[in-house]
Amino acid sequence: MIRLLIAVPVAAVLLGGCGGSPSTVESAATPSSSDGTIVVAQEGSAPARTQWYVRIETTKAESVTEAAYPNAPIALTKQLPAGQYRVISWHRTCSGACPASGEDGLGPLEEVCGAATTVTPGGRVAATVVIDAEGGCSVRVGT
Repeated sequence: MIRLLIAVPVAAVLLGGCGGSPSTVESAATPSSSDGTIVVAQEGSAPARTQWYVRIETTKAESVTEAAYPNAPIALTKQLPAGQYRVISWHRTCSGACPASGEDGLGPLEEVCGAATTVTPGGRVAATVVIDAEGGCSVRVGT
């Protein structure tokens, strides 16, 4: 149920932004003692010819950071102000070798998964993108 609640609005946002390479939006704020950290990792192997993405966003769907993983496992660490966030992942199939940058050879968005989490001051949140052999995914969040 959580996956469906996140997938519908997220898919609309992501599909609207699929015209270019993912961008990384960095917070301009200086880290403080009220910040915490989200660490995103991958479990399972991505199917061949899929490019995976990770996005951390606010509960208002404002991107905090976004990254593409065309040839490497998902691995992202981000220090953030305490608050509520969503960790979202998705993939696009590549027609050949996945491009290191740009859109050439990438198909449409195929799978979206995500989970909400809370970052506490000085806290560390572990989020794992679990990928199955067919390209399905889920996000598991813990501390």
